[in-house]
Amino acid sequence: NHRRALRFGRPRVIVTHNDEGIHVHALKNGKSLCHLSLQPHVLYADVNHDGNLDSLQIVTNDHRFLNRDDDEIVEERNWITNLAQRVAKSNAKDIEKLETTTTSDQLCHLLALSGIPTREELFSVNLCGRGRDNTNVGGAPLLVVNGVNGLDVIAAMNNGRIYRVQNGRRLWRMRHQVSWNDQSVVALQQIDATNVVAATRPILFAGETSLEILAASSGRVLATTTFPQPSIRQPVLVDLNGDGTTDVLITTK
Repeated sequence: NHRRALRFGRPRVIVTHNDEGIHVHALKNGKSLCHLSLQPHVLYADVNHDGNLDSLQIVTNDHRFLNRDDDEIVEERNWITNLAQRVAKSNAKDIEKLETTTTSDQLCHLLALSGIPTREELFSVNLCGRGRDNTNVGGAPLLVVNGVNGLDVIAAMNNGRIYRVQNGRRLWRMRHQVSWNDQSVVALQQIDATNVVAATRPILFAGETSLEILAASSGRVLATTTFPQPSIRQPVLVDLNGDGTTDVLITTK
């Protein structure tokens, strides 16, 4: 949960971000001014810079939506469910063209949707291919980085694959050795470096027992390290000693 006082001209307002979305209250008397319902495990950003808020999420066969009777949430949940079913059926048909055996619907996709509530699909990308390792597959929290014509998406899956996606097209796909069981400890972050162009800043990908530093442009592994004990929360990126270099703070039991 996050709470912050902001000044939009006058008067000041309190913005609260929790499991139910974003709430705005007047600082003077606590009166509720507006509310925006948000889904958990969804990244919100204006991906294509068209002025509309977009949502990015990884949807698999085991995907669970927020079970709440909020009208906006119900509308969005139904819209995304129908879209996911169409995507899965389309993917299954493509697989059947390549294989003689019948394949069940496999859903392992990155969905980029526009509008809140959702009004249209921007793109969908298969993140698992047609392999047999799609059971119990899950994704790390998504990361957006500066691209050529908007924001690119970095998506990492627990089956050992990581992707950079631009407007529905995969720029690269690489293998990784980062593993996790608890998604709350996984971090996919771009390292902040003031003396490096934003598009080329490396990416830190950390799991429960190890981390990798990846080149943003190619996905190539630049460095790896293992932890002496499993981490219990996401790492913190901070310049601890003021030398201008980003340090990585790992917390273990």
